[in-house]
Formats: sequence, structure tokens, C-alpha cells
Amino acid sequence: NGTGTSFTLAEGTHAIDAIQVKQTNVAGNVSSVVKNAGAIVVDTSNPLFAGASTANVGMNAAITTIVYDAQASNLNGGNADDGITYSIKNASTSKFAITTDTGIVTYKAIQTTVHSDTVAIIATDVAGNATEQTVTVS
Repeated sequence: NGTGTSFTLAEGTHAIDAIQVKQTNVAGNVSSVVKNAGAIVVDTSNPLFAGASTANVGMNAAITTIVYDAQASNLNGGNADDGITYSIKNASTSKFAITTDTGIVTYKAIQTTVHSDTVAIIATDVAGNATEQTVTVS
């Protein structure tokens, strides 16, 4: 129930026909009730990363070696990677590459010395909600 020109839906899934709207114009004419024909999902929750924020890679490892496998889940704790797009933030892009749909991180070049690097990984869900995890690679 409500009046006005807009309304806010609670987070979660709203089933078919769960939302009903009718309009009244200034002359008092009332439209018929219109219902949602498909499920509507309201998602304002950021993805959640699972797993450690550290990784170890051997010196002189091939550039195809997996440095880190980012695992983030979406609304209501869905399966890891479902509906998630991964990216790398700013300066990290010069040293690391990421597979956008799986979160697999690799170095762009063979690392020939012992050292530590950090990579900032961003997980974004289909609603545009994003969260960041910084991983230390040594």
C-alpha cells in the first residue's frame, strides 16, 4: 500500500505478481492493476570474498602459473564466481593479469627475484555492487 510517485523494494527476490501498481490521474480516473510479469531481484549487497589474502609463488615460475584464485560470492551466498566479474585495480594492472569470469590471477612476466607484491582485486556483481580484496604475493 502506498501513495506517491515512487516506492522502494526490500532487498531480495520478489516473485511474479508480487508487486502490483495502479495509477490515478488528476481527474480521478483509476487504471487497472498491473503486476510484475517476472521475478525482480533487488541486490544492494557487495560480493563477499572467501579465502586467504596471501599467496606464494616460486621464483622463475612460468607466467601461466596461477598466482591466486579469487573466489567471491554474490547475493544470498551463491556459488563462488556466479554473476561476478573480476578486475585488477590501478597500479596492479602493470604486473598482474586476471581472468574476468574466474578470478584467476597470473603474473605478466616471470619473477626472477624473491620479493613480495600486492594486487588489489575487485569483484563486481551483476547489480554493480563491488568489493575489493588486497592480496600479498610472495
